[in-house]
Amino acid sequence: MNFLPLGLFAAGLLFCLVCHLSVLYALAFGYVVFFTYGCYCRLSVRELLSLSWQGIRTIRMVLIVFGLIGLITATWRASGTIPFLVYEAGQIISIVVSLASVAIACNQTLSSIMVQELCQSLYDDKEEMALDVHKLFC
Repeated sequence: MNFLPLGLFAAGLLFCLVCHLSVLYALAFGYVVFFTYGCYCRLSVRELLSLSWQGIRTIRMVLIVFGLIGLITATWRASGTIPFLVYEAGQIISIVVSLASVAIACNQTLSSIMVQELCQSLYDDKEEMALDVHKLFC
């Protein structure tokens, strides 16, 4: 009988994922399921609410940290910091890939082809990629 509430919660979570619903709905559903199971196990509503409050107090620092991380990353996205970092990382990755391919292939033509194949997903504009590859090898 102990697996029934866990299975219901897992089914609710799977339903939310399949239907592209927020996971918060699955968590609320899980709380109701486990609260109901606690009542079935003859715990009083007062005890269950007390245990719920103790659980919230136990994880409050985690909730605060997650909230702060959410605020920081939202600020980074809004200010353009994350796209800038992704762009700069793409530049560094293309340089590292090109140097590694030159070291492995010992051939400029083969290295150019390898860099093009490995880094084409980093660039939207093929002309920009061609200019960057030209700068690396010339």
